Amino acid sequence: MGKILGGIAMIFRKKPSNISIKLDDLIRGTKKQSVENPEHTKEDIDRIYEKLDTINENSLDFPNKEQNKTEQLIDEIKKLEKPIIKPFIDFNEGNLFYPILSKIGEVQSNVKLLDSLVEKGVLEKNLYEKLTVCPMHPDSLGATIHLYCPSCNSHDVEKLNLFEHKKCGYIADSNKFHFSNDENHCPSCNKEIKNFEKEIKVPAMWYQCYSCHEKFDNVIIRLYCRKYDHDFDTNAAKFFPTFSYSLKSEESFETPESSNLIDVLSSLLHVHNFSVHKNYSLTGRSGNIHTIPFYAKNDITGKSILFFIKNKADIIDESDLNPILVAILDIGQKNIFFLTNNTVKERAYNIAKAYGVTIISKSDVDSITSEVQRYLTDEFGEGK
Repeated sequence: MGKILGGIAMIFRKKPSNISIKLDDLIRGTKKQSVENPEHTKEDIDRIYEKLDTINENSLDFPNKEQNKTEQLIDEIKKLEKPIIKPFIDFNEGNLFYPILSKIGEVQSNVKLLDSLVEKGVLEKNLYEKLTVCPMHPDSLGATIHLYCPSCNSHDVEKLNLFEHKKCGYIADSNKFHFSNDENHCPSCNKEIKNFEKEIKVPAMWYQCYSCHEKFDNVIIRLYCRKYDHDFDTNAAKFFPTFSYSLKSEESFETPESSNLIDVLSSLLHVHNFSVHKNYSLTGRSGNIHTIPFYAKNDITGKSILFFIKNKADIIDESDLNPILVAILDIGQKNIFFLTNNTVKERAYNIAKAYGVTIISKSDVDSITSEVQRYLTDEFGEGK
């Protein structure tokens, strides 16, 4: 059940009182079965969803399968050596894939899923590579370079270099002056060449056609569309951008308003025996490091509080919570506050409540601080 209740919830439904007992019993029964027989966890989860499908779509406060896939994807990203989703390009077939999607039961070419998570604030999208593609077949990604002889238009062309051994003065083209990874010796003085850049000079470069045996430096360059077997001019080429995706980073809050709030909160927390830190790093269960804008730890009890602060002109919605949920799910932290000076959508309140995040939405610093003071007094007493 941890997978069900732990996903990034984008859509929630309200639970009517007349089904609450049956639903709670169903959840408790599934939890028990999952512990006794972990192999049946997926079946149990599917059974719950079949039960929920019979209930009105707007009547239940419960995450759907899409949210579970989001959480699964986050888990898979964190397992990567570098937590970045990179594309895989099949140049022979001219297709682009994201193999990680197969691990959550999705088609590897489902870019729409990744882009939707960018819109929801879970992922960041960055340019990975711009591919040169055929203007007539832009969906075919397998374009390569072809070199042609200007005299006979043959494709049997090779680039040659003129090499000079600085120590003995021997000069020859690359047909006679071979270099390999195993052994490099000058054909003239037979001395070993240990450092190519320092010992060898390259005074000239040209091309040679093996069909007509002409030598030239004005080679003709065309691009070749591999899938449809034709050349096209380099000036007519189009560009196809590919993208990588990564988890959206937590923000560092250094606006004047947030700095003022942090200063006031710091004084308040010190009274209650807390040590405070700005932009504090915490390592999650995945091994990834998360930056917490304002972190407080009680010197007596060891309990900690995480504060996230968001000041923006627009209304706060669920997309503002997603990066925070990614962090706290990995850290497994309790006592989390989301502080803002703006209006918060009801859906964002519901999501925050489901994951133990307390939202304080007040227009001024004093009002926000008063709410935090009330919490500290209830949990830790009056302080010093």
